Amino acid sequence: MGPLTNAASELVKLRHAQVIEINSADSFFTELSEKVDSLADLARQRPLAGALDVATLKRYLADPKHRIQLQDLVAAESECLHKELSNLGR
Repeated sequence: MGPLTNAASELVKLRHAQVIEINSADSFFTELSEKVDSLADLARQRPLAGALDVATLKRYLADPKHRIQLQDLVAAESECLHKELSNLGR
């Protein structure tokens, strides 16, 4: 890609944009799509969720005033587990 036209440079400046050098739109959007799919996979795996859930559970167990939140947490986790187990058979 060559240098930007004056109008394009002005638009970049106005929008506080960043210019991205790419080889082609096809390769750029294919790679972008693959990365978005990978991020979605990571989000589904919830890598930090286990530690967060344990910390939340401990906090809820320590104080009886959180009994409703504790019940909601257990119900939500039970529902997630049920969905995961149901998907294993497919």
